Amino acid sequence: YSTGSLPAGVVFDGTDIWVSHGNANTLTKHSGNSGATLATYTTGSGAYELAFDGANIWVAIAGDGVVAKF
Repeated sequence: YSTGSLPAGVVFDGTDIWVSHGNANTLTKHSGNSGATLATYTTGSGAYELAFDGANIWVAIAGDGVVAKF
């Protein structure tokens, strides 16, 4: 699946694939079936590592020194 420029982290939530883009400061949600981009979210500076807790996507935003919930 095409994810856009410089994918940094990826996590599967059981339905969709989430990809962080550290240099673009975005998080994209892709259909697990087709790979189609379903949504793009603006994050803080340097979105890299991702985690899924069963309900939420968590993104480590290195440039801002925070973890954000999506």
